[in-house]
Amino acid sequence: LKRSWKPMIEVACVILFVLVAFLAFIPESLRYLYDERKYVELDEKLMLISKSNNGTSDNLVGAKPYIRVQNQLDQPERDNSFAYLKNHSDSFLNIVCLGVIWISATFNYYLITHEIANQKIDIFTATLISGTADIVGYVAGYLLYKHSTIGKAISRSFILAFIGAAFLLSFVYAYHGSELVTMTFFLGICKVGLSAAVLLGFIANVIVFKPRVHGTAFGICFAVAYIITLFAPVTTSSNPSWVPLAFLSLFALFGSVIALVIKYEHLEDQTQQDNLDDSILKITS
Repeated sequence: LKRSWKPMIEVACVILFVLVAFLAFIPESLRYLYDERKYVELDEKLMLISKSNNGTSDNLVGAKPYIRVQNQLDQPERDNSFAYLKNHSDSFLNIVCLGVIWISATFNYYLITHEIANQKIDIFTATLISGTADIVGYVAGYLLYKHSTIGKAISRSFILAFIGAAFLLSFVYAYHGSELVTMTFFLGICKVGLSAAVLLGFIANVIVFKPRVHGTAFGICFAVAYIITLFAPVTTSSNPSWVPLAFLSLFALFGSVIALVIKYEHLEDQTQQDNLDDSILKITS
């Protein structure tokens, strides 16, 4: 079949332009407004939410102790996000840990996708296997996150990827196996673990950092991870052919250990944040 790729790119560009246009209408989150001490705007948003849910200002009584309308000029000057990360040891440690986690996840994600594509199967089947593994991985990542801490969830997803890569290495290069179904199965297991790790990497950035540094944390992790991933194509073409899977196994094992180092103690005023969440939940429910 011959199909032009240009119409698909044009449709994708149109959709992206529409999404960018709608970004201007997306409101800030309530927790972000609270963390930035924009109490006036926060109070207005809560009132709007309450009225939208057929409530009244009486519903806001529980939230008032945490939403005091204050003059922004009276607030002390705050560090920018880079200074905040530098001056808070836990946050700095977390940015290092998540940087390593993102490197491990994206680098390995590229390697395993390349390995699936290199199997002796047609491109449609390879894409179907890869896409199905992605979906299963995202669901697995969500379930891991719901039933454990984010650090343990990321560690377990990397361990799953390590198991798939280790068994594949043993099957192909130790036992000289060549059964396509078995190889594809191990590749699928590895891709599921890495897909879960990629998803949990995004979730971890939201959980372990205060809203004021979310953008900076995402930017640092993206930049570091994708710069390192530029070297992944070199790894995939390395000789002997077991080198890519060896790199994948080592990166996955390293990521599983680093994930357990993530700290949560840096979250300031956690009690007030929890109380605010409870108040917002009462208003919006």
